[in-house]
Amino acid sequence: MCIIDVQGLFKTYTKEIKSKAGLLESFKNLFKREKMSVEALKGLSFKVKKGEMVAVVGPNGAGKTTLMKILAGILYPSSGKVRVLGFMPFEKRKEFLKRITFHNGGQPGFIAEATWDIPPLDAYSLLKDIYETDERTYKKNLSFFVELLGMEKLVETPIRKLSTGERQKVEIIGALLHMPEVILFDEPTIGLDIVAQRKLRDVLKTFVKENNLTLLITSHYMRDIEDLGERIILLNKGEIIYDGTKEDIYHTYTSYRRIEIRFKDGIPATDFSKFGQVVCKTEHKVVINVRKNEAGKIAGYILKHYDVEDISFPETPLEDIISKLYGEVHHV
Repeated sequence: MCIIDVQGLFKTYTKEIKSKAGLLESFKNLFKREKMSVEALKGLSFKVKKGEMVAVVGPNGAGKTTLMKILAGILYPSSGKVRVLGFMPFEKRKEFLKRITFHNGGQPGFIAEATWDIPPLDAYSLLKDIYETDERTYKKNLSFFVELLGMEKLVETPIRKLSTGERQKVEIIGALLHMPEVILFDEPTIGLDIVAQRKLRDVLKTFVKENNLTLLITSHYMRDIEDLGERIILLNKGEIIYDGTKEDIYHTYTSYRRIEIRFKDGIPATDFSKFGQVVCKTEHKVVINVRKNEAGKIAGYILKHYDVEDISFPETPLEDIISKLYGEVHHV
């Protein structure tokens, strides 16, 4: 079942051109300002099925946040077709808004803006009434998130007394209490420490999977993409340069295998660059990238000629593959 349908989506902004330095130029700028058009999105087309977990990845200015805001109905598309749950998002129909959620981790959310002096529990009660969430769903989801994120005491503390990371978790819980069918999260882990990031990813993944929800997430943290992006859409300057599964991107865009070798009595006096690219070298371990079709042969040779304690073939870091892809695009 298609939950999100985007066809030929364009978004163009009008941007003022910065005036030249000088008093005369500043005076001219008072009466006439030069403007230019900027294409944030250039003909995007893709579909998302119910239950998919999609990561939208790209450098700053790629169009990620613009896309998420159009899907949430915050921005109008300049042209093209956009349907979410069968609705045109920009119409902002009540039936549509009750079935989605949008959270931007880089900006203060509704709870921080509207309920600064009261505890999150009171804010959650307000959201329950706004979304007309039934009592059973509300209590079940509240208990789920508060317990797994360790928020028992924090939900009774006024928002203004919470840290940035704690407020972020409070906002995320509030965004999910009404059991939205479509979750649009833009940088949800920003401001969280490493432990909190990992816990949030685990809880969010469990929530989405158990309830067969649809998730679109953007993030500059590659662990967010690896853990929550079963499918990856790569954006570059408003265009899609890759759309496929995480497994496919590993298979298609890596021409080498990574071999990690641990030695019992320290690394032997050998030039390992003869096998491939040396990525890392410590007292007892060396990591090399070798050609895919030569990985087995090289591993066998090393096992035969050196005193090896352990040998493994870890996956190439997703960050390396994505960086390579963007590098290829920029050289076209």
